Amino acid sequence: MTETQHAGSGLTTPGDARLTPVGAFLRRFKLDELPQFYNVLKGDMSLVGPRPKLPQFADIPMMPYRPGITGLASIAFRSEDQVLASLPPERVEDYYQERIKPLKANLDVCYMCHATAASDARVIAATALNVNHLAVVAERPPSDPCALHANLPVDSWHYRCFKRMVDVVGGLVLVAVFLIPGILIALIILMTSRPPVFHSEERVKRDGMPFRVWKFRSMRSHSPLRGHALPWRMDKQRHDP
Repeated sequence: MTETQHAGSGLTTPGDARLTPVGAFLRRFKLDELPQFYNVLKGDMSLVGPRPKLPQFADIPMMPYRPGITGLASIAFRSEDQVLASLPPERVEDYYQERIKPLKANLDVCYMCHATAASDARVIAATALNVNHLAVVAERPPSDPCALHANLPVDSWHYRCFKRMVDVVGGLVLVAVFLIPGILIALIILMTSRPPVFHSEERVKRDGMPFRVWKFRSMRSHSPLRGHALPWRMDKQRHDP
């Protein structure tokens, strides 16, 4: 396996030497993100919304929407890792900043400006069915997506309340469904590498506020990324994801 990233980069590809074999499998099927149901129940995230951004990639600092586990940009860029893996290592971050990030931002804004309970349901269905087709979730994209950045509408209170109710109920159901698989994943991580099992990273949520998003650790403990790890014995240490 060859290294396809600069040490310390916030972006990873399938060939990144920092990934463990188990971590590569978890990332391929997005299973490393199961602990984010905790963020949903806590209120930092929603089931559907813009993906939480690393601070250096926070394209819209004051996005007035709660970040989500899945969203339109997540579906459209499901194969983002493969795209980045095809680039020379020195071009990865520049390409992401110049090409991918603006497109993701536009998709996030376009979707959230017209989001409804029905469109959220279609996003969840498209994610579960592994559908990679924008027509499944896009209702009526605006003619000038970039113009929306200057005047982002705030979602209505009834949609916000309904969305939060769905997040709590759906989050509890999904926690129950994935509890046993999550325990098995934690045990496999412990058996194939040393602790920690989880790691957290600072991301940007609604209105530009920072928060910590949780994942199963998919990288080697000595990897040069910054983050807070949570060992099995629950004592806080400074580890890289």
